[in-house]
Amino acid sequence: MNRRTLIWRVGGFGLLLMIAVGLFAYQDWTEEPPVDVVRGVPPVSRALQHVSYAVDDMADMSEAERGKYLETNFPHLPQDVVYYLRDLGKIHPSREITRVEFRYGSLGDIMAESGDDIERVNGYFENQLIAIVYVEQGVEPYIVIVECLNGTFITVDRWKTLQAVGEHGITESFVIGRGEGLTHHVSYGTAIDLAERFELPLYVGNRMRSDRRITPNEARLIDTDHEQVTVKVGVGDFFDLRRMEYRKAGRQQQS
Repeated sequence: MNRRTLIWRVGGFGLLLMIAVGLFAYQDWTEEPPVDVVRGVPPVSRALQHVSYAVDDMADMSEAERGKYLETNFPHLPQDVVYYLRDLGKIHPSREITRVEFRYGSLGDIMAESGDDIERVNGYFENQLIAIVYVEQGVEPYIVIVECLNGTFITVDRWKTLQAVGEHGITESFVIGRGEGLTHHVSYGTAIDLAERFELPLYVGNRMRSDRRITPNEARLIDTDHEQVTVKVGVGDFFDLRRMEYRKAGRQQQS
């Protein structure tokens, strides 16, 4: 082998090595960093976004406090999760829900839904509330991040590492009893949604007068800690949230 051939071979190897290192550096530079699958992508739904403050509060609580806090402050949350998943078409009316379990914590390297055109994103979540919705026997449970309702693709052994903060049965049909209103059975947000869906009159305050009539969008903006919102329903009115049905009966009264 002459000197020119040796120089070419050594030089050629060096050039190939530089190209390989350059390609690796380019791939490493252009690789997308993990994304926060809750607050770094569009939500599938904003219907339960109000729980974000509670999720943040739970980060500073002891494990023993979290379940009680959730049950006290969000007693209708299991029903809310199922209602909005049905509304989004994620759970078919023919499917019966047996229970809803909540878990809290952080996970990395997971796949989740996004509210935009990207079907799945790879990333992580930190200090989030997860709902595992158990469907009738033979159907895989539906697992969502409550704040954004982004579905997740988490194996059982992974979501079981999160802290359990409550398990609940749910009631998806009810009749308005004497002295009751919608908010005896569902959360305020769901009550407004039902009023809009079934064209039930809404009023600000507890007097149902024409000059106090408001729209569902106006009702959603009212701070109910300081102002009451009334949905006009009647004793004997029947609601089926599984099939999204309403049947009117009896005299009208306030919620």
